[in-house]
Formats: sequence, structure tokens, C-alpha cells
Amino acid sequence: MHDLRGEGSPLSDYLRVTRRRKWVIAAAVVLVPLTAVVASLLQERIHEASAEVLLSRQNLAASLTGTQDPNASLQADRLAQTQADVARAPVVAKRTLDAAGVTDQAPEDFIDASSVFPRQNADILEFRVRDPSPALASRLATEYARQFIRYRR
Repeated sequence: MHDLRGEGSPLSDYLRVTRRRKWVIAAAVVLVPLTAVVASLLQERIHEASAEVLLSRQNLAASLTGTQDPNASLQADRLAQTQADVARAPVVAKRTLDAAGVTDQAPEDFIDASSVFPRQNADILEFRVRDPSPALASRLATEYARQFIRYRR
């Protein structure tokens, strides 16, 4: 429906505003995607590697001595989360870096660049390490799992 006072339609008003603001609109349409592309190209590539550890609920000492295993009554998810928390100990991170021959990284930085979490519905811990080098990320993830096993013993 047109206004009886002689004004144009809403569409013509929008077109008129669009024509007046065409440089602002063009800048937004071009500059925003261009900025996003440049920012993504300047970011350092990070690779992630993972390793898995099977959590055993067998207690050899309890089996040999005939005593009750104190962990037998724990819920599986609670036990797995406890083991994941133990894996985040700085001593495990330091052992991992030493065994992998990485001397230019502090254990705290390694902990920040890695994660350990229990897999749902499984007695498995997943160790993940992020690093710019895919080979180093893989080596550190494997060594992290290995050092956790040794620490836990």
C-alpha cells in the first residue's frame, strides 16, 4: 500500500539508502572476509596426536595376598578420572619431556599443550598432545602414555 502523501515505497527507500551507503557496504563485504583469511594464514599450524592406555582393574598384590582390593568398590568412571588427574602431575610431564629429549619446553607448558581424559564407557585413557611439529606431537603423545604407565607402577 502506498502512502498518500507522495512518498516512495519502502523498497525504493531501501535502495536509495543502499546507493548512498554503497562504499560502507562494499567495505564490509570485502574487508571482513579478507581480514579473516589473512588472520588464518598468519596463524601457526598446530598438529595433535594421541595415544591410549588401557586401565586394568586387576591388583596383583591383592590377588597374591588374598586381601581385598581397595579400588574394587570404586565406580569405574571415578577410577578413570582419578587416573587421568594423576597423569596431569608435573612429575609425569617432566619425565615425558626428558624421555623424549625435549629440553626447550617446561613441564607446565607441556601440560598446557596436552590433555588426558577418560573415554566414556571404557577403561581407556586418551592422551593428546598439540605441537607445531606433527612428528614431535606423535612422539610426545606416545611417550606421555608410556611415562604415565611407568609412574603408576
